[in-house]
Amino acid sequence: MSLSTGVQQATLERTRAELSTNYPTLHAFRNRTGLIEVAGSFPILGATGEVLDRFDVSVVLPENFPKDLPEVREVGGRIPWTEDRHVEVNGKACILFPDDRWRCFPKNGSLLEFMRLPVHNYFLSQSYWEHFEEWPLGEWSHGREGIHEYYRWLVQTDDDLTAFRFLYVLARPTLKPHWDCPCGSGRRIK
Repeated sequence: MSLSTGVQQATLERTRAELSTNYPTLHAFRNRTGLIEVAGSFPILGATGEVLDRFDVSVVLPENFPKDLPEVREVGGRIPWTEDRHVEVNGKACILFPDDRWRCFPKNGSLLEFMRLPVHNYFLSQSYWEHFEEWPLGEWSHGREGIHEYYRWLVQTDDDLTAFRFLYVLARPTLKPHWDCPCGSGRRIK
């Protein structure tokens, strides 16, 4: 057995152990492409741990997880494959806004953290939408408008130009104290 195969097998066994303890209705296996896939009934839990709803899911882990995120799909036919329901045309769920990953799921996070945080919140929101036709946790639009909404929220402004100025300054390798503050006040950064 090669080192890579041994690591993959260890990952599969660790995933199975984590699931059996925390999500006994989900099962891990190696799919036909050789990747680890988790499939089964995913519970949506309430604040006191009661099961509020369930979704049939498939979660495929990329080889370099957690650097790259798993592909999540609802496979029971409950969620239409439309942008309005946060599903791509190929059925892949829009679990989180990629630029917001730092807040939703850490780069070195575990599969359990991924399932408990962004995946749970995604399906909780889907269940809520089915009952009330509104999103309980808010939502970003798709495409360019969603990017604008996110960065305006992040820097707490309603103005795209101000958000762009903050991003420009933050993207610089160094800050110069004589630069204008990106807020537009006319003051210097210092």
